[in-house]
Amino acid sequence: MNLILNHLNCDIYSLPYPERSGLERHDFGSVSSLESNSKRRVASWADSFERLLQDPVGVRYFSEFLKKEFSEENILFWQACECFSQVPEHDKKQLSQKAKEIYNCFLSSKATMPVNIDSQAQLADDVLTAPQPNMFKHPQLQIFNLMKMDSFARFLKSTLYQECMLAEVEGRPLPDPCPIPCSPAPSKHSFTSDRSTFSMPKKVLISLQQQYLKKALW
Repeated sequence: MNLILNHLNCDIYSLPYPERSGLERHDFGSVSSLESNSKRRVASWADSFERLLQDPVGVRYFSEFLKKEFSEENILFWQACECFSQVPEHDKKQLSQKAKEIYNCFLSSKATMPVNIDSQAQLADDVLTAPQPNMFKHPQLQIFNLMKMDSFARFLKSTLYQECMLAEVEGRPLPDPCPIPCSPAPSKHSFTSDRSTFSMPKKVLISLQQQYLKKALW
């Protein structure tokens, strides 16, 4: 399960932005265009949540922010759904395998990284018997909107983002996100959780960060 996104074998930044995922089609430019304009890279994350999701480095810092808020499952679920949607519809075996991985990890009653969705977006167990590439459309969109309307605003106010902005203005390399506290003051979201004892989320995030950094260096 800690290899769920690796198993999907998909680079989400090479994908189109379907309405299903919550990303509208805008002329944001490619990740490489963001890199070429290094003076604006971090600042551009504040333009929109969609733009931040375009940049693998931005996603890395946003993921670290969510990790410290004990909600990293949201970005991991969204990414897993992006990759799953690219599995060919005729490949029933792969669809079934990947659908089970995502469902068991994020959506089932015994999920190890459950996402917070309402009853209208929940899926019954029997959907796994006939998986479709868009089967996670509604829960994914709900999680996208949750991150966009809630977590993203706090990320832009966080110490982590402010440190990145300062480094960009001063022409320094971006700081290591791990040692930096995300918020200048404790918030209701920064509480001790049983999920902090999980080893699996940490492994997933490390794997994702390695993929993002590799992509960013291309």
